Amino acid sequence: MTNSLNPKVYVLTFTAFVMLSSEFIVAGLLPEIATGLHITVGNAGWLITAFALGMGIGAPVIAAFTHRVSMRSLLMAACVALFLGNTVAALTTNFPLLLMGRALGGVGVAIFWTNAALI
Repeated sequence: MTNSLNPKVYVLTFTAFVMLSSEFIVAGLLPEIATGLHITVGNAGWLITAFALGMGIGAPVIAAFTHRVSMRSLLMAACVALFLGNTVAALTTNFPLLLMGRALGGVGVAIFWTNAALI
């Protein structure tokens, strides 16, 4: 029996898993993040909001300005944005910089989902 799925489907599926994991994993780690940054759990909740704002604001803006860009380039840019956002978030102990990293990750996820759905 041969596998008829295009290998690109596997790459897209793995990327979707990574994107969703980075989106939702913070919710389960809020108490630990708050303790590590010496802030309240409520303030740490802004990390979820920053990601959501990055997605909510990023998706329509990116869609409006990138309609002539190839989908492959946009998907690659999405992965780079998520990687950079997660790297900033992982390496900083500065809460405002952590918020910016989460927002950048949200923009990356927004780029990904708006284009992956079309593919």
